[in-house]
Amino acid sequence: ELWKYDGATNTASRVTNIYSGPGPSFLAVYNGALYFHATGNDGAGSELWKYDSTTNTASRAADIVTGPI
Repeated sequence: ELWKYDGATNTASRVTNIYSGPGPSFLAVYNGALYFHATGNDGAGSELWKYDSTTNTASRAADIVTGPI
């Protein structure tokens, strides 16, 4: 699960249900987007994901290793 926190309203909300297992790790911000390691439900295994706050969406940024890992 990927969550976000809004300090103005003091609320947390889920952005997306990436996978019903371990949450994202290795978080890094680059060029206004949040990049992180996660396992998705798409069968690609552990890959690089990106959260874009302007569109409020999370998606796999790259399939670095082909096949499930």
